[in-house]
Amino acid sequence: MHVSCSKSSRCNFPPSVLVSYHSPDVRTALHRSVRYKALCTGEVFHTDQSVDGWRIYPDQSGLTPPVSLVLAAFVMMVGLLRYGTQSPISPQRLALPCAEQPELAAYFTCPVVWHVYRMGSGRF
Repeated sequence: MHVSCSKSSRCNFPPSVLVSYHSPDVRTALHRSVRYKALCTGEVFHTDQSVDGWRIYPDQSGLTPPVSLVLAAFVMMVGLLRYGTQSPISPQRLALPCAEQPELAAYFTCPVVWHVYRMGSGRF
């Protein structure tokens, strides 16, 4: 999933993005992104890999992260995968803790369950 940048595009990505962009595969990119978030921002996400794909969800054992932070993390991960692979990757489904937002549903292009009691989760 290596990204090449032309001089005109000036790839000025923050370290949180670069660490994932320079990954050999999607699995490594997701793990690096989750690990970086935990080390540098305090956002703790977990990933579970199965035959069906990956499940990504925020940690529920401590303080509940703000909804906007969870939404931003999912948008960033989907954008990262789409840009890094140059493919129209979409989650298989999402469960989000917020009111229905058509713009988010259109961006994710997958079934979304709204108003989830526990914080969001995504299956890729």
